[in-house]
Amino acid sequence: MNDARVYPGAGLKAASAWTRENLSWLLLLSCLVLFTTKTKFNLPIAIMTLAGLFVLIRHFREVVGHPGLRWFMLLFASIVVPMLLSLVDAVNPGRAAASTAKYLVFPLVLVYVLHAVGTGDSEQFRHRLFLGFGIIVSAWVLDGLLQYLVGYDLLGYPYEGGRVRGVFHPKHRLGTVSAALSPVFFDFVRRYGRRYKPVWLLAPAIVTVVVLAASRTAWMMLLVSIFLYAVYLALRFGTRKVVKWTGVFLLVAAVISVAAYQVPHVKRYVDTTALMFKGDFKSIDQATAFRLSLWQTAYHMIRGNPVNGIGPRGFRYVYREYAPKGNMWKSQTHPHQMTLEILVETGMIGLLGYLLFWVLLFRFLLRLPRERIEATVPWGLAAMVAAFPLNAHMAFYANYWSTITWWLLIIMVAMASTYKPAAK
Repeated sequence: MNDARVYPGAGLKAASAWTRENLSWLLLLSCLVLFTTKTKFNLPIAIMTLAGLFVLIRHFREVVGHPGLRWFMLLFASIVVPMLLSLVDAVNPGRAAASTAKYLVFPLVLVYVLHAVGTGDSEQFRHRLFLGFGIIVSAWVLDGLLQYLVGYDLLGYPYEGGRVRGVFHPKHRLGTVSAALSPVFFDFVRRYGRRYKPVWLLAPAIVTVVVLAASRTAWMMLLVSIFLYAVYLALRFGTRKVVKWTGVFLLVAAVISVAAYQVPHVKRYVDTTALMFKGDFKSIDQATAFRLSLWQTAYHMIRGNPVNGIGPRGFRYVYREYAPKGNMWKSQTHPHQMTLEILVETGMIGLLGYLLFWVLLFRFLLRLPRERIEATVPWGLAAMVAAFPLNAHMAFYANYWSTITWWLLIIMVAMASTYKPAAK
């Protein structure tokens, strides 16, 4: 006889036990779902932060001795220490301090996740998180295609004849977020496509959605993703087959791009981008969505504050002070170029920290145990795309993009974890 029928509370107790056992990957995936919103992803981050603080207090020695946490803290320090040093001369100390303080949650999130992985079924964690990720991003991609084809997505958001926004409506984030996550998504397609052939169709589908989202930065990020993922496959499985399949994929991507060029707003973005090859200031400025004017102002800020910058998120507060006469922008929140943003807001110290971050990230991936490579590397590649020096979209130090970047790094470290707590 079913125990749940004999004991009415048995089913609820079993559901509660299942939730506790699987809460870590459920919370991580809830962040992914809520990246489609403006700030609601902060809720699962807050829950994991409090849980991480509790774990840290109860299991301090085990936690601080975890090699994954030590690697993460080196990555973390390379970005956060320059932010702290910039507070000395910050143009808006309150905003700079608040932006820096938000970063302090990420180590605690990792503490919680590592403990959950170490005390539970780590292989189940890896499998379910990876599968859940693939399902969620597949839903975004198919929803975006549906919005373009029929005029509405599954949530009723309309296609208004311009850039496809899908579930990220009203924000234009579908292309940039999908492109940043694409190395993991490509790996999902590769691994599940071997068993379920229709899954292979998701690879050209994500390319199509990124192209239709009409973000030049997203297009660049997607190309970087394809390159990094192809290099990873070549190093892992040999070059002959990888070169063949990468060539096929690029051919399909080219066909998709040519077809998408018939879409008016995509054609307009491509034609505007092509102005860059004229070489004169006016054409290049137009091709970069008039960002040369922003970058000029950023250059003046860097000259005025070269060592430790003006403080995180300070760009908007002194824009008019540094903008040249005749500058078309009245104000901007950041320079829309990741390396310039780092130089402006944390100075040369920040740039050195950023370079150290890349060295540490490469070393972490190169030193992975063989049995952890497949589960870990795609997440690390996605983090590289999210933190790529030429990115020109959302602010590096802002809450939204920093959370996406560190979320990827947290999962990367968790996927590589072999930690088991000491027996009590």
